[in-house]
Amino acid sequence: WVARPAAVGEGDGRAFAFTYGLSDGTLGVALASQQPPRWANPVGGAWATAANWTPAAVPDVGETVLFGLSAAYAVTLGDQQVGGVQVQNGDVTLRNGKLTTVNDTGVGISGASPGVTARLSLEETEVVAAVLSIGANGPGELRIADAAIRLPDGDEETLSLLGFTAPATATATAGAIWLWGEMALGMAQPALLHVEDGALVGFGADRLWIGGSSLGLALGNQAARAVVTNASNNGGELGLGTLLGPVTDLVIGEALVGRLEVNDGGRIVAETTTVGTRDHGALTDGFLIVQGTNAADPARFESGQLDRGGLFLATGDRTDAEVRVSGGGVMTLTRLSLADGPQSNAVMFVDGLEAADGGERRSTVTVVPPTADVEAGIGNCVIGNVGQGTLNVSFGGLVRCRQIAVGRDPGSRGALNIDGILRSTQARVVADGPRPGDGAICIGRVALCGASTGAVRGEVIVGLDGILEGRIIGVGSGGRLRGSGLAIAREGVVVIDGGSVAPGIVTLGGTQVATAVTQQDGTLTIQGNLTVSETGGITLSVRGATAARQDRLVVSGTLTMNGALEINFGGGYAPQEGDVFELILADSVIGAPRSVIFGGLEPGFLADVDVTGGALTLTALNDGQATETPPSLHLPLIERGSWR
Repeated sequence: WVARPAAVGEGDGRAFAFTYGLSDGTLGVALASQQPPRWANPVGGAWATAANWTPAAVPDVGETVLFGLSAAYAVTLGDQQVGGVQVQNGDVTLRNGKLTTVNDTGVGISGASPGVTARLSLEETEVVAAVLSIGANGPGELRIADAAIRLPDGDEETLSLLGFTAPATATATAGAIWLWGEMALGMAQPALLHVEDGALVGFGADRLWIGGSSLGLALGNQAARAVVTNASNNGGELGLGTLLGPVTDLVIGEALVGRLEVNDGGRIVAETTTVGTRDHGALTDGFLIVQGTNAADPARFESGQLDRGGLFLATGDRTDAEVRVSGGGVMTLTRLSLADGPQSNAVMFVDGLEAADGGERRSTVTVVPPTADVEAGIGNCVIGNVGQGTLNVSFGGLVRCRQIAVGRDPGSRGALNIDGILRSTQARVVADGPRPGDGAICIGRVALCGASTGAVRGEVIVGLDGILEGRIIGVGSGGRLRGSGLAIAREGVVVIDGGSVAPGIVTLGGTQVATAVTQQDGTLTIQGNLTVSETGGITLSVRGATAARQDRLVVSGTLTMNGALEINFGGGYAPQEGDVFELILADSVIGAPRSVIFGGLEPGFLADVDVTGGALTLTALNDGQATETPPSLHLPLIERGSWR
């Protein structure tokens, strides 16, 4: 053997080169380097016992230690300080003590190969580390129970990485505390984070990515998932229950598809939350689920702080996002914006309630500031900000916003569907707030809510068991207020610029939620005044001779009618001479329609309109003939002068 001088380097980084010859004449060159201290006892033992290590010495502060045995064992810590810790094989438990890492490698949990899963558990232990990585080379799993992972003193630039080149799983449970500066859950491989039974995770963190980070390429259907739950109603070490956050920036769906769930009394707190930030070519790029209660508390999701932050869905180009609040879940926000990116699509469901000892807990989304002293925009809900947004409120769900815009920026599309009763509780959407001017609901292009230019589409459907309530409801260009429920407007409903009011039961398909009854008509009730300008209109359907087959609009106030009245006959039905249809009821009627338009009938049908005591009735003057084609529009047959 001929030893060559050591290569220039520091500590473990030094390598030695050897030339060698074998008895059969073979010649070769070999490289050797010093290996880190390795745990050598497969049955476990004390960290401070030299015989448990190879070489037989207790590691010191400058060394990174390695756990690579294929065994399950526990190591009793005491108070130790090392450079770093790497778990590459086996099922290792560190317990009873404190472990401080001082270099940039921190703690790593990663199988030595893709087919090996490394596991680390912490019990009654405190670990101080600037970096924690799981799944850097092979699969890794971490479990924290009655233990803590903390930041080094004065170091807030700490990072936790899960799922870099291999899958990763982390579970914080039963009194665990895990703090970090930033965490990337699912950098490039699937990752799962469980926070349960009184654990506290990410308190005061700067950022949490669920689904990679902005540095990675978007990767198809690979997913990262975080689940926060407290079914056991565990108060936790600090009496905060199960809590993820507060986190300054919470991002769901970056390099990977992201999914965040808070269930059964769990709680998540963030300042700004974005769901669906990059297009993965998947059906949905980001999911947020808030559902269920435990014995004392509902699942809670909070995003926003004073006059900042909020919840923003589908923020990237062509992205898709889905949010569900159900089973008594509670969401509290400073802002809510659906479909923030070009050609994006965001769907949000709020439904149901849960029985509890103190009564029923309603699935609730609240976006109303507690005081009037907040900046403009705080408390606003936008359904379809840039792309296509849909909000479905059903089966007793409740949504409260300071202001609601259904469709806003040019090219946007918004849909709000309200329907469904559960245990006598109706679905309800309310706009109100602490300022006298709060409470506006804008459907389509309405300048009151900031939509003053471009093509905007907005539709609100109030089902039979739905309630829409606000100070004022504006229906503008591209906007329609439809349905057979109740709309309450303290200062009235105003229809302008091509907007329309269209009573009747509406059947929705796909992911929208509403009554399943098809091809029926119904009554839309407006509690308050209704003003239809010359550029607005009312649309009614008549599908039979009985009232049950005819749309009806009931106004508990004054109807000021200056726009178009459109009556569509459908289902093959045509009126006969002398038929009378009572279609609109109001406390009083001011003005007259600019025109009356009939659809679904061949040209030549004549009718008379009469207003007596606030009832608008239509009387057929001759027999109508139904068209065989879908309803079409004809030129006005009744002018202002034909009213009596």
